[in-house]
Amino acid sequence: SSGINAEYGEDVLRLFCDTFPLNLDEGGDRNAQLGIDNHDKYVLKPQREGGGHNLWDEEMKEKLLSLAGDPARAQFILMKKITPPVLKNKFVRRGVMSEELDTVSEFGFYSVYCTADDVIQNQVVGPLIRTKGATENEGGVAVGISAIDSPFFV
Repeated sequence: SSGINAEYGEDVLRLFCDTFPLNLDEGGDRNAQLGIDNHDKYVLKPQREGGGHNLWDEEMKEKLLSLAGDPARAQFILMKKITPPVLKNKFVRRGVMSEELDTVSEFGFYSVYCTADDVIQNQVVGPLIRTKGATENEGGVAVGISAIDSPFFV
């Protein structure tokens, strides 16, 4: 037994957002329509790292409509928008502390996945917390929108 009860498992699952593939099949068509019909609740994300390039709201809806029947649609995922609580925080950039701002944080994981013919390594190697201004859509650290943060567990 893992020692995790159903209530704890449900609490953990509430920390993650649903993601939906957009393959060119019945499921992908259904997921694309979900994004088109609910464009205020989802974000369209390209399958790449580095932040930026996400599409939101009407822009996302138009992109999904334009990708109907196009194999390029599979290069994106649809993700339910993250709605974390807004907290007061400060940023330190280049040794200078900002004024207090409304911020939001996203918790994730650093992981390692290596393959050749078989999976060589697939494991979580640590936590990742990105904090950004509450009004920012994008969250890329590399592009200067957010900052790597540290957890303070209570």
